[in-house]
Amino acid sequence: MMRRALRWMDERSWRWPLLLLLAGAAWRLAYLLASPGGLGHAEGEAFNVAASLARTGQAADVFGRGSGLTTHFTPSMQLITGFIYAAFGIKSAASELILARLAIALVLTGPFYLYRAFGLMGLSNLFRRYALGFICLLPLHPRMEIIDFRAWEGGLATALGSICFYLIIKAEQAKKLSTRALIGLGLLTALVFYISPPLGLGLYACAGLWTLRNAKVRDWAKMIGIASICLAAILTPWTIRNYVSFGEFIPMRSNFGLELALSNHEKAVRNTDQRSTYVERLRQIHPLESETAFAAMKATGNERAYAASLGAAANQWIADNPGSFVKLCARHVAEFFFPPRWIWHVYGGPTSAKTKLFQAIAWTLSIGALLAVAFSVLFWRGPWLFAAAYLVLPVLPYALVQPVARYRYLIFALSVFLAARVIQLGWTQFSRRSIDLSGR
Repeated sequence: MMRRALRWMDERSWRWPLLLLLAGAAWRLAYLLASPGGLGHAEGEAFNVAASLARTGQAADVFGRGSGLTTHFTPSMQLITGFIYAAFGIKSAASELILARLAIALVLTGPFYLYRAFGLMGLSNLFRRYALGFICLLPLHPRMEIIDFRAWEGGLATALGSICFYLIIKAEQAKKLSTRALIGLGLLTALVFYISPPLGLGLYACAGLWTLRNAKVRDWAKMIGIASICLAAILTPWTIRNYVSFGEFIPMRSNFGLELALSNHEKAVRNTDQRSTYVERLRQIHPLESETAFAAMKATGNERAYAASLGAAANQWIADNPGSFVKLCARHVAEFFFPPRWIWHVYGGPTSAKTKLFQAIAWTLSIGALLAVAFSVLFWRGPWLFAAAYLVLPVLPYALVQPVARYRYLIFALSVFLAARVIQLGWTQFSRRSIDLSGR
């Protein structure tokens, strides 16, 4: 009977991924319903903006307590969350259940399109199923996927980014792009860049690679022009809003100075307890973390001026300590791929066996993914170069800041599929040797 069921599953290519995605959705819903805190809700700056959008229709109060209109980040998922809150109530059971289902759908959409993309790239059906099943059934940050991503952009960014990556790989297989497809891809890539600049950077690298490999030189200007127009179309409404509201040209975000200052200072270099150092710095300068920092922001004038002043101080420290800055950047990149255990418990708590297991899994996946990047550049080439670019480029901006779990999530599913490719390669070589040995 089991063989018959497996044979039935294999008869249609869509049955296995559908089963795994449904199992992943059911697992996450069960996790949510079993949580002692109930449905819960997202927290932090993203939730504050979503709640403000629901109440007033304005992207404001990112730090709460009447902090005013914000350009702290580009609103994306917060617009959806704010609409649902406006319709069904902020933090209401109906709103949170809708948002939980939406968050789950988004975090599973990304792996599904990576499953399709890696099929075009040559990863076998069996190892694609293993990769998809791993992502669906063993999430390393379930609370983040189910609760935080109701307002934060991680699920939305990875879903749209994976769709865009799949379309680029599909175009790589076809070796051509119609003008209509180019415009659609340009708009989608620009939208991902608006939502998550690091992930968008990776996609633009993939698009540039496709152009170099497939487009005629005489068509480069046309393609760059279309991509530029698409990017301008996506960014213009937010830029106009910011100019009207603040009288400044702010096409993206104004929080970079704050993020830079959080991670680049003398104690970050000297102190060995990174978790305590990071939390102390948060409570010292982040307006959402302490009344003192909030008062300092208000005294400066507004969040943009405050972030700019922090950025200026951080840039001065970097200029005075270039060696320490390079050391911190190298550490940030290393921790992006090989996270310390405290990343799972930023605000403290004991290191559990589960945390140790999740860290071991994360490190193993990163080793596999980085090996795949090296093999892609040196040996595999072809569409694997796109996967290498899509993994590496989004990491580079995070060299400037302390990588936390939400930042690392952008490459989690991609790392699983790349690691699956390395495992498949190793398994193939092992099987061949086993056959050779058995034949002697």
